[in-house]
Amino acid sequence: VLDAEGIAGARSVTAHDALVGQQIKRRRTILGLTQWQLADRIGISFQQLHKYEAGANRIPALRLHQISQALGASLDYFFEGPA
Repeated sequence: VLDAEGIAGARSVTAHDALVGQQIKRRRTILGLTQWQLADRIGISFQQLHKYEAGANRIPALRLHQISQALGASLDYFFEGPA
């Protein structure tokens, strides 16, 4: 089974995936970026970013690293808050 980024062995999304997505959206909004702008910065489609923020798709580690750099946030930031 391949996920949206073509990675084999994709697992079902969890509450933690939804939390990470919420934190991405929160940070993006604080910075005044649209989904289009952030997606362009990290080289993915607006639709894929929307799925990440909605918690519908799992975010690969490398992609989360790219997002953290684009948003100027540490990786820890995305795991803060209720699980």
